[in-house]
Amino acid sequence: MLTFDSPGAFAAHLRRVLANLPATDKAALELAGAMIRDETKAVLGQYQTSHTGPFLPWAPLAQLTREERVAQGYPANEPLLRSGILRANIEMSADQQMAVIGVPDREVQHPYSDMPVNIGEVAVDLEFGTKHMEPRSFLGLTMFRFGEAAAALIGSVEAANLAGLAPLRWTVLPGVRLPTAAE
Repeated sequence: MLTFDSPGAFAAHLRRVLANLPATDKAALELAGAMIRDETKAVLGQYQTSHTGPFLPWAPLAQLTREERVAQGYPANEPLLRSGILRANIEMSADQQMAVIGVPDREVQHPYSDMPVNIGEVAVDLEFGTKHMEPRSFLGLTMFRFGEAAAALIGSVEAANLAGLAPLRWTVLPGVRLPTAAE
């Protein structure tokens, strides 16, 4: 616990905390955003059938879809994961006020045809479904599962600044998974 010899020392500490706030806020949001981005990528290719909250559990792929996948050289049962283009296009950006995780509105080469495809539109169709396909939420689902962990991470970074430990170098280690709210 921090102690201060005088009100002036406490005031000096608060000035340092305030001076570090913009960088601390950005670092906290970058860490939380990176965690959510990485967890979002991790759900692709695996059926999401439990702890889905307000989102529908993922239905099994249709028989025709499984047959098409196999004919194209992909495993039959890896929903939302064929060539890896969707996973590769899940991005995160952060500033001092927010982190944004999503799939950009841009054209990419379709993995098994000569036609380009707008990967952002594909992501919207997958997230919310179409009249021919049930939704398979991957962005909202991940926020539901890891939103509290992201908030706790942000709080930890901000608390470190308040405790006089900023600026620190924070990182999310690849392959380190945080527990979900259900665990």
